[in-house]
Parts: sequence; structure tokens; C-alpha cells
Amino acid sequence: MKTKLLRHIETVTIVTLISVLVWMYAEGETVQQFEGTLRIELAAPPDEELAIAPGGTQVVRVVYRCATSQLPRFNQATTTPIAIRLNPNQRALNLREALRERFAPMAIDIIDARDEENADTIAVRAEPIRRLDMRIEADTSGVEGVAIEVIDIEPEEVSVAMPESLVQVARGLNLQVRLADLAASPNPTATAGTVAPLGVGRHVRSLSIRLPEPLARPEHRPHVRPAQSTAEVTFEVRPQATFQLPHALPITVRVAPEVIGRAEVLIDGRERGTVGRVTLKGPGAAIADIREGRIELAAVVDLTEPEHFAAIDQQRQLELPLTIQGLPPGVTVQEPDPLPKVTVTIRPRNASP
Repeated sequence: MKTKLLRHIETVTIVTLISVLVWMYAEGETVQQFEGTLRIELAAPPDEELAIAPGGTQVVRVVYRCATSQLPRFNQATTTPIAIRLNPNQRALNLREALRERFAPMAIDIIDARDEENADTIAVRAEPIRRLDMRIEADTSGVEGVAIEVIDIEPEEVSVAMPESLVQVARGLNLQVRLADLAASPNPTATAGTVAPLGVGRHVRSLSIRLPEPLARPEHRPHVRPAQSTAEVTFEVRPQATFQLPHALPITVRVAPEVIGRAEVLIDGRERGTVGRVTLKGPGAAIADIREGRIELAAVVDLTEPEHFAAIDQQRQLELPLTIQGLPPGVTVQEPDPLPKVTVTIRPRNASP
């Protein structure tokens, strides 16, 4: 009797255990619907080089269906951003379709997927990258106190990777190295913009390669990459010379063809004007050419804009800027600074004052 009871208890226990295991298995295989968030990151296919936008990671809210036993796999797969690969020239991405393809091998069905703005399809950019050889030029603006002559830049040109749509824009533009980048000096008494700590003479320095506009704009900058970041520049630092022009410069008025013959122009109330006491500064050789008359300078007022034509009949006075033209590279006007504006009166020819 006792043995029979023990056998009965053993049978009940085994059946109970099997029932629990069956229940646990069935529970694990029960398909339910869940909600969650994940991050995606847009990327190019293998062996493709594309300018991808938007960059960084995007947060996506998803509704998905799977067996409860698959939840750990979903959680594990979404701990890091999920790479979504775009095709060249793709313009739109359906989030549900893209994520459904990624999770299908895990037996997880993506029912809905939307970004933070509740859009199920987002605009994307996947533009092929092309390469263009661009020359490097030196920019000496912003350097004060000395004259700089650039002797050599090595390399002369650099290959630049950029989106296909920028290639035509970039043709004819040059990369830059700026000599003003040498102005950074540990000497707290150094004047801003001066490279005087280098001393007069020849120098070789490695300078950062800079992109020209519009390639340097924020929306383009992440996708435009020179093959190298620096260039070696050989240049000579020379002391600057100054020279005051011995005679006043006559003012020349550059007039549009439409105005010639129709109007007369008065400068500060007179038919002719001059600007005097002009002092120049720049490289010694260039200043010597000006001093010895090998370079001719002109003080010019530009009167070619359309709005100037309307002033003819109205006999209006215009206050216009004056420029000195003919200055060689590196030579600037030291005095007066700034150059004065001149008052110009345009009136019909033969009109009374």
C-alpha cells in the first residue's frame, strides 16, 4: 500500500513538472505587442563613399510584435545605434521598412516606426563623393608690422574629397594657408597679427590648409576633406617701409557709359578734386618702385552703380568712398586711415548751378 502511494506521488510530481515546463515554453512562445525606442545611424554601404545626412544618431519610437522569449534579443540589439545603410542618391527613408528588414532574422516584426517628429518617412541625403585636385595659395592679410613674401608652397595642390554637387562649385577655387596663423605667440607683449618673433629672413613653417567659401560653410564642411591637413610654406619676412607721396593725387571719377555726355560731375563742389598727404606702407622693394615712379597710382571714385544714374536729373549729392588703385601686393594706405569720402554732385550738362 505504501509503495503504491509513493508511486502515485511520484507520478503526480512528474506530471506537474512537465505541465510547468510546457506552460513556461508556451508562455515564452506567446506573441505579444510591445513599444520601445531605439537609435539609428545612417551609413553608406560597404565599399561606397557617400555624403550622408542627417548625421549622428536619430531616436525612433517603434511598435513591434514578437514572442516574449525574444525580448532579450531585442533589448540587446538596441543597446547601441542600429546602422541603416543608404543607397547612392537616396532621398527618403521609410523607417518601418528599414527596421523591419533588420529585425526579421530575429523573428521580431516591426509594426510601426516614427521619428521624434512623428514622421514615418524621413528625408535623407546619400550623395556620391568625388575628388578634385585644388591648388594652394597663401593669404598674407592680417599680418602687421612686417612684409611677407611667399617663396614656395609644398605641395602645390592637394586632392579634396567632396560631394558630387560641389565639384563644379569648387573648380577655379583655391585652398588657402594663412600667414596670420603664425601670429600666435607666447610673448604677451607681441602685437596681435604680427609675426615679428620669427625675425627678418627666410623661414619654413607648416601651416593648416583652409577651405575657401563656400566649401567651408557648416553644411558642407563635414563632407569636404583635403587629403592632407597642412602644407609646408617657405616665406621671407622683411621690414616694412613707409613713404608719403610728395604730391596730392588727382581724383578720377569712373563714370558709367550711360552718364558720359549727359551729365557733369563735381567733386566737393569743384570740377577737379585731389587727395593729399597720403602715406603708404609695405615691402621695401614695392615702396621703392612707387618712390621712383615705376608704379603709377590713382585716387578713384566709382560712379557706375544704377542708383547713381537717377541722381542726374535730381542733381543730388552723393557721399562716395575713395580708393587708391595701382598699389602693388602688400602695400596699404597708412594715412589717412580710413581714406576720406568725397561729396559728388551729378547734374545734367549745361544746367545752372
